[in-house]
Amino acid sequence: MFVAPLAPGLSTGGNYRLISTSPAINVGNNAAPNISDPDLDGNKRIIQTTVDLGAYEMSRASISDPCMCKNNATTAQDDGQFDEVIQVEAGPGQTWTGTAIAGLFSPMSAAPPNAPTPIPVMTTLTETVPGVSGIYRLAGIHVDDIGYSVTVSNGLGTTLTIGNKCAYPNVDITAIGPFTNQAGQVNVTLTATITSATTPANGMFTWSGTGVTGANFNPSGVPVGPTVINLIYKAEPGGPGDHQSPDNGITAALPGCTQPATSTVIIQDAGSISCLGQHNISVSGSCSFDARADEFLPLGATGIRYIIDGKYLLDGTTLTASGGLKLTLYPNSSQPDHPTGDEAAPWETDQI
Repeated sequence: MFVAPLAPGLSTGGNYRLISTSPAINVGNNAAPNISDPDLDGNKRIIQTTVDLGAYEMSRASISDPCMCKNNATTAQDDGQFDEVIQVEAGPGQTWTGTAIAGLFSPMSAAPPNAPTPIPVMTTLTETVPGVSGIYRLAGIHVDDIGYSVTVSNGLGTTLTIGNKCAYPNVDITAIGPFTNQAGQVNVTLTATITSATTPANGMFTWSGTGVTGANFNPSGVPVGPTVINLIYKAEPGGPGDHQSPDNGITAALPGCTQPATSTVIIQDAGSISCLGQHNISVSGSCSFDARADEFLPLGATGIRYIIDGKYLLDGTTLTASGGLKLTLYPNSSQPDHPTGDEAAPWETDQI
């Protein structure tokens, strides 16, 4: 009746202990008379003045609900926190204190980016049912990819040490731009590099910001100046083994937390072709010159209209459209194909 859990056949791999209500816990008198009957191994019941009943209690430390993501990280990407509860199982009515505490902070600490408040050394663990349960707990928080180590003692010669370490994902948004705010531009796909996640592609990407639709950014009509693109990345949920460091706090576990990130895009005024200034053209030996659209258009602009003043073109000058440009007469098609002199009409060009 005093063994829990009850197992069909004892084995060295079993987990056998006195139940918390057992009358055999911490009772007996080593000064009792010697018992003539030997134990199962043939040894005397009293060995070196200690009564041997064949059952011993062993204290152990564990972690209850390890590395529970608080999902409170800032875009600094190094301050996300985890909830943690250290648990000691021992005899009831003992006093367990933290004799060495590193990296574990008060659960009442202010949220990031504020620094957390350390738990003082010699903090006493709380017994869940005082004098009865024999389960002692210390709640705390620890910080992204730093981990903690705690040593506790009952003041009766038993000392236990435990630690853990977990990490939030690291999110790096791929830089884009600069752009102009000219209308009619194509979408730009938003991407990010994710590390410290079990399977980065399986996480959830939530993009937001001016000009953002889904995972695309379009600079058309976005106000001139810096604009911020936001990403909230939720890592793939971790399994049971992803919440606790495999080596007691050296290697970080990846439980699947949420990490925000931002990126700034510069938006420039599309303006007009005049803002690029006048271009003086020097012809080659064959008296020809090739003018590319990107020599005249603002960076990243599409759908731009500009005018070549025909009065400066000599008789016989030929304009040929290429590279995504078309040429039309302006203001009407009644103008001559190759206007010359002061009566020449300007040429209108459109990017397509």
